[in-house]
Amino acid sequence: MKKCIFGLFAITIFLVGATGSAAARPVFVQKADNFVVLYDTSGSMSQTYKDTGKTKFYLAEQMLKTLILQTPELDYNAGLYDFTPFQAYYSLKPFDKAAYARAVVALPDTVPGGSLGGSSTPFGTAMQKLGGVLEGTKGKTIVYIISDGANTDTLNPYREAREISRKHDVCFYMINLSPWEEGNAQMQKIAHLGDCSQIINFEEAVSNPGVLSEPLYAVVEVPDEVVFIEEVVVEETPQVLKGMIHFEFAKYNIQDRYSELLEKVGKFMQDNPNAVCELSGNTDSTGPASYNMILSKERAQAVRDYLTRKFNVPAGRFVLHWYGETKPIAPDDTRDGRKMNRRTDITVQ
Repeated sequence: MKKCIFGLFAITIFLVGATGSAAARPVFVQKADNFVVLYDTSGSMSQTYKDTGKTKFYLAEQMLKTLILQTPELDYNAGLYDFTPFQAYYSLKPFDKAAYARAVVALPDTVPGGSLGGSSTPFGTAMQKLGGVLEGTKGKTIVYIISDGANTDTLNPYREAREISRKHDVCFYMINLSPWEEGNAQMQKIAHLGDCSQIINFEEAVSNPGVLSEPLYAVVEVPDEVVFIEEVVVEETPQVLKGMIHFEFAKYNIQDRYSELLEKVGKFMQDNPNAVCELSGNTDSTGPASYNMILSKERAQAVRDYLTRKFNVPAGRFVLHWYGETKPIAPDDTRDGRKMNRRTDITVQ
């Protein structure tokens, strides 16, 4: 069988040896694409937390440092923002553990005038600005909000958060420090946006930062025989041609880098007038299953339309299938895995 490789495609394929007694090793599995921390530095943060003898500032900084030091340097984009007033300590960009840890240390740990002074808490404005920060992001985003939930401006934090949830695949992790009913209610409302959002007691997060890392990554044990291969192969025989087209998140337009592959498919069909092309559209699991089913159909149709238009192949020579998110070929809890699952499989014979 002749094998041709077209372009650079990212996939992780696991090949495991036949023996079951091999030693295992831990591997980090990325569960989100982006994470952002919004940090409240209003006057209440300089208050002592319960009977700990420590300020909320001190405990929150220790909690964040532990989270960052435990987080592996996977393919995240990350951000760190103070929202009283809103300013970046680590603008949303690729995650660099050392640089992010320095940004955490640089966060304010006192407020002018002590616990009775300090900045106001424009929570609504902060959520509005967060929406701007997330513009253009792709994939799943974890937003950690460390706050007492108070709001001193005219914008409604919940409404702004709801708009973010409507536009993005986002999980809000609300680390709640509020001693007030109004602040608790504000934090609880945002924590009910989407299936993955939740509220976390500050004391629990301080004592066990692992509750914060849960949405970012998992640790799995894999056998030592595992081999990682990073290529996609187009297989060709005189009778059969197989290929794969991948798509950007939530899109079905065909990228220019696939023109060589599709030209090969189109000419194969021209040279073999009895050949039939089977196209199977697929998506990753991001978003509602009903939407993904429609999107997978559009991806199969996009490849058919490209070939009929450019190579004048009759539409009747195509058989289309669409499976939504039900037929993944790679782990769907990693960025590269989701890239691979957003595809149309091509078989011509």
